[in-house]
Amino acid sequence: MEEGLISVIVPAYNVEGLIKKCLFSILNQTYKNFELVIINDGSTDDTLKKIEEMNIQHRKVVITTKNSGISTARNRGVYESSGEYITFIDSDDEVEPDYLEYLLNLIKKFNAEIATCQHIVEFPRKKNIDMSFSGKSYFMSAHDWVQNVLIMDKVDLSPWGKLYKADLFVGHVFPDGKLFEDTYAIPPLVSKTKGVAVGNEAKYHYEIRKNSITRSEFKRSALDLITSTDAMTKRVLEVFPDLTREVKVRKAWAGVSTLSNLLRSKDADIYMETANEIRRYILMVSSSVIFCSKSKLDLKIATVLICINIRLYKYFLNIRDK
Repeated sequence: MEEGLISVIVPAYNVEGLIKKCLFSILNQTYKNFELVIINDGSTDDTLKKIEEMNIQHRKVVITTKNSGISTARNRGVYESSGEYITFIDSDDEVEPDYLEYLLNLIKKFNAEIATCQHIVEFPRKKNIDMSFSGKSYFMSAHDWVQNVLIMDKVDLSPWGKLYKADLFVGHVFPDGKLFEDTYAIPPLVSKTKGVAVGNEAKYHYEIRKNSITRSEFKRSALDLITSTDAMTKRVLEVFPDLTREVKVRKAWAGVSTLSNLLRSKDADIYMETANEIRRYILMVSSSVIFCSKSKLDLKIATVLICINIRLYKYFLNIRDK
């Protein structure tokens, strides 16, 4: 492990049109002591060719594996890294030039093992959403970080947009073959620390490739969000039993998000039995969402509409997506 070195891990799969933009944003960092670990996850397009065309002279490792999913690619990246710190950047995203410097300064300022920045959600045909907040950066205890994750306030579960001390990953991996791997992996990682340095500025650009998932095909694997949320919240309550209400808010969010995905799909009518099962799941936690002062307004509205009638909520989604 090399002191001061940051290992930047980039899992890449079929992003031939985006990978160069991502890598340029990394190579232009103001903090220069980093290595670039690119895991080409069995891409079938020209992703690898685009990487090679860049002729990157910076310290780098490029490894091509069979396609195994982003969790396996991240785990391989961690294994191949040699830095004191680790950060993950998705291959279709970009970072600000001072992304690494900003996060490292937060770690040093607050003597933390993890630092996080805010991000900007970028849509192709909609106004971008900047998650920056006006207050100062601060240190948040592991308990409070988990609490805020559950109610989705200022912090999030994404592996990207964060800088970690590398030794946190000793004996800790992303679950192979699982969707929503961040839900499984990140809270236990944070629980190993005293807390997180939370930055107030957006230094990460998260790109939504499609304007909406309307008319896409619903896949039952989308239900993994509910399964992973149940597993995560069960573990949270073992460590922080006082977060019962916040856990129910997070479960409601998982249910609403999954149901929205289903109802927007082209084959929604086929899955109405599944939709009703999800509705029952949401009903079990609905009162905690509605009466929790910290739960977000849009989640409250969605929960109320779903409790009344699924068709009414579907109509609401159609209006909002236009």
